[in-house]
Amino acid sequence: MWVLPKDLTVSLLERVPLPHEIVPGLLPSKNPLVSVAQYFGIEVHSYPAGHLDIVQFLAQELDVITCIFVFHVILVALYYTVVRNLGSARTLGTLVICAALLCAGAVYEADYPFVNFTWLAVMFRAALNMWDVSILRTDEEVDDWSIVEFFSHLWALPLERSVLAEREKQGIKVNVRVQAVRRLIIAAAHSLWLCVLLYVIPPYHIFVKLPQVKRSAYMFVMSLAVFHALAGLITLPTEGLALITGCEQAETLKNPFTAVGLRIFWSRWNRMIATVLHRVIFGGRGTHKSVDDRKKEKQAKPNRLVAICKAMLTFLVSGIFHEYLIYFSVKEPIVGINTLFFLYNGVACIASTMLAVSMPKLNKSFPDILKIALMHCFFFTVAELFLPPYIKGGYFTDGQAIFNNLVYARTQNPTNVFISIFGE
Repeated sequence: MWVLPKDLTVSLLERVPLPHEIVPGLLPSKNPLVSVAQYFGIEVHSYPAGHLDIVQFLAQELDVITCIFVFHVILVALYYTVVRNLGSARTLGTLVICAALLCAGAVYEADYPFVNFTWLAVMFRAALNMWDVSILRTDEEVDDWSIVEFFSHLWALPLERSVLAEREKQGIKVNVRVQAVRRLIIAAAHSLWLCVLLYVIPPYHIFVKLPQVKRSAYMFVMSLAVFHALAGLITLPTEGLALITGCEQAETLKNPFTAVGLRIFWSRWNRMIATVLHRVIFGGRGTHKSVDDRKKEKQAKPNRLVAICKAMLTFLVSGIFHEYLIYFSVKEPIVGINTLFFLYNGVACIASTMLAVSMPKLNKSFPDILKIALMHCFFFTVAELFLPPYIKGGYFTDGQAIFNNLVYARTQNPTNVFISIFGE
């Protein structure tokens, strides 16, 4: 699917200089990471990553961005002309719109899995946000939004007005654009770390032959790569929006690896999805109310069984979300195990929370460092249920190929390398 004229887009992008053309003297002709690895006697493997035309890739990513703006206009028009006039059929109408968004994600087919993955994630989240805007929020609240706020609530992660009001009440002042610049610098650092880690992640044909201990070691590296990808590649557009418009965005991740429990970990991990998914499943109404009013409402204890069912449903939908991304973005997907991964996490999260509530003294007796260590040990045991589909799908190898083609000459189609830091 092309919203922009394909030939014109490609023609224009071919004229845009890449980094190696802008500062040819500052970029090495040979990968410095490979040189360092060889100096220390670390084995380096070269492998073909498939042909990647960097101009075609960038053109398709630009088309995805254009599609977002086109879909935004359509969704806003549907909200004001259709959803608001459906009356008792409002829920059904919104469901149809959300289903259409999911279908739009599934039928879009780009040449590269990374582009497909991006579009699928955007459409899944847009469906959740459309439900949030149409069903969970009041019409008066939405009417009070500016154009930028409406766009942010559908496609980004803006701070709620009630949170901003509470912060102002406390006398805390934030320069949104200065904060955005600081976060963009941090996001750029995360992106750089991601590029480094991509070179020490084995391709699938090597990964499947590794002994279990080394597979686990490399999966730890992959976990760090996923973290840096989320912290960098998601933060760059959201904070870029904040810098341009002055609409403050929430942090996409909040240092999850130092969380002292699974529940806290998942509340900090990829908040672009976690925040709206939690609101949709737990019925997060009342965003128009003040923080104090919402705290008073939370004091009433919910039914424990209902809370457990909703928590498990949250993890189940998270699993389905990842299956959706994998199934429609690659040709030969590994399906099913991501759902198991999230269900295991759901059971463990509920069990650990219930243990902490029922035995508070025992919970307090455990030092935080031990809780963090236990959490990471748990992830080591279930990592095999999460990462293999992404390794086989070629997301990591494609990521390295994209970086290579951006840094080195587009005509050379640089070969991918795997730096075997843990051996084989």
